[in-house]
Amino acid sequence: MKKKEREIMKDKMKIIRYSLAIIAVIYLLGVSFVPVMKPLRHNWIAWLIFGIYCLNLIFLWAIGGKKTEHHDDREEATKEAQISQELLKDRNKWVV
Repeated sequence: MKKKEREIMKDKMKIIRYSLAIIAVIYLLGVSFVPVMKPLRHNWIAWLIFGIYCLNLIFLWAIGGKKTEHHDDREEATKEAQISQELLKDRNKWVV
């Protein structure tokens, strides 16, 4: 994927996460204040489904969290690995 495509994908995921969170809040407000939804207040299956929905929403938010990339660390690690390999080669020359 190109960098621009990743940015577009991140923006779409952000929109989806916020819209799902808004839906959860609207459901809670509906159960509390809308007379048609009042029976759902005492239905344990409805609360179980809502809990599963919220759990999935939390996982979605966790997956979409910021990721830090340390390119400098990778470069330093490869340099250190090359140096250590050279030192091991030098040590093996003296042993033989």
